Amino acid sequence: MALCNQIGFRCFPLSYCFRCHLVKEAFISHYELSLQSLNPNVEGEKLKSFTSNLSPRRPETFFRSSKASFLSPRKYTAMSTSDAGEKDPLTAEPKTTANPTWSAYSLQVSTNLRVTASKSKDNHHEGFLLEKRGSELKDFISIGSLHAATTLKGVEREGNFKGYLFLSYIEEGFMDTVDKLRVLGAGAEFDKCSSSPTLNKVKKATGLRPLLGPWVYPAALPDGGCMNLLKILYGNICIHDCGYCAFSRSTRAKRVKFSPEEFAKLFMELYREGYVEGLFLSSSVCGDSDSTMNEMIEAVRILREKYGFSGYVHLKVLPGASYSVVREAATLADRLSVNLEAPSSVRLQELSSTKSFNVDLLRRLKWISGLKRKGLLPSGHTTQFVVGGGEESDLEILKTVNWLYRELRLNRAYYSAFTPIRGTRFESKPRTPKVRERRLYQADWLLRDYGFKLGEIVFSEEGNLPLDVDPKLAFALSNPHLYPVDVNEASYEELLRVPGIGPKLARRIINLREVEGKIKDAKALAELGVPLKRTLPFIAILGKKQLQLSSQ
Repeated sequence: MALCNQIGFRCFPLSYCFRCHLVKEAFISHYELSLQSLNPNVEGEKLKSFTSNLSPRRPETFFRSSKASFLSPRKYTAMSTSDAGEKDPLTAEPKTTANPTWSAYSLQVSTNLRVTASKSKDNHHEGFLLEKRGSELKDFISIGSLHAATTLKGVEREGNFKGYLFLSYIEEGFMDTVDKLRVLGAGAEFDKCSSSPTLNKVKKATGLRPLLGPWVYPAALPDGGCMNLLKILYGNICIHDCGYCAFSRSTRAKRVKFSPEEFAKLFMELYREGYVEGLFLSSSVCGDSDSTMNEMIEAVRILREKYGFSGYVHLKVLPGASYSVVREAATLADRLSVNLEAPSSVRLQELSSTKSFNVDLLRRLKWISGLKRKGLLPSGHTTQFVVGGGEESDLEILKTVNWLYRELRLNRAYYSAFTPIRGTRFESKPRTPKVRERRLYQADWLLRDYGFKLGEIVFSEEGNLPLDVDPKLAFALSNPHLYPVDVNEASYEELLRVPGIGPKLARRIINLREVEGKIKDAKALAELGVPLKRTLPFIAILGKKQLQLSSQ
């Protein structure tokens, strides 16, 4: 039984173990060295091996210095943090004495940082100590609320280092949960829930951010903010044969799957510690669509009803899921999505022989559209396309997207540039340039937010968007008779057709006209945030053209 259960903390059995295991895995487990091998009697060669393997073999390792060195063995006393009258967190007995004396080896990582692997005198407890020179306890690398941990207090050690001690009680089976987090989090890399993830927006509230990995995903919000989502697969044991997918049934990937309760506990741990604020849950089809979706739905139900989570949930609807399952998902999630992956039946057959475009995918999108009209799904429904996996053109993709926006009231379409993955059927296909993905997003915005018609988008003879200029600039260059647009006379819709002016800037220009009467010069536009270099060749102010295109 987990220690945190034994001593009665209000937490999940894996709550303490989760943090401890992340630390332990980063320093020891990956190199197949146990804490037992780091006792004072360990051979010097093993220590050297441990040091050399820390970095750079694992770039995500928390300590990235290859110059780390071991210090001499030392002993210290770990004092309990319990106040007088409280029970000792290790023994559940009234606290009267200090905890056992510990033997430790310290790994000097940098001038001000070290990590210590240790064992108690009776070999019953083992742990890690993260230490920072001269730091107050509140400034230490944060691992959360430290259930079942003790704080080192009043202990003077060489170099004035202070730190936290982590007791290494790993619950049986929990290492599997962390392994699943790593495998299934990385597996969701190509599922999109935001068109422009900017990693520098990820909240840095914790020193463990480098250990958390890509499954903490910064999704852009409509107001320009950012929400950290746990973006992850429920399972990767797939029955389909998609040629682009790392988890296709023919690949040799490691196959894992959560259980509903296991997943709910893991998510709530990340949520309560502030790592994530919402959930984006997808999955391979593990056996059949309904059984897999029922497990995903049960996991979300546990989050909602057992743990009281009321935040954002985006659920992926799997190909072939029945209507009753889709409807149940819509009652629990804020957003549902179905990945079409291709713009038509013909193009989907180039990617997979086991999915029907019209039956397995498009029909589900139509069901979701109907459920949204009934008042469910406050954040709507979306889809996604693999760009360049088949022989589809940009025009084919945008024709389908335009129909989805018009007929099914789709909220968003996402585009994922094809990336070849070793071991898949498509491993030898060329990578799709990211600029093609970007151009599709830009053309998508013109259709969805700027009032453009599909026939106004400029395509090459092959039906693809030009890669050297964005779609709005391509339109402007192809329609010189529409320019310049006088910023004092133009309607909102006309302003949106000026390169460099989007919905926000168009509204600012109109508001300025209402307040000032007339915009008199380019300086007034610049103060609104208008990018003059892009905009001036296509506008006039008080009837005067501002800049010839050739003079840029």
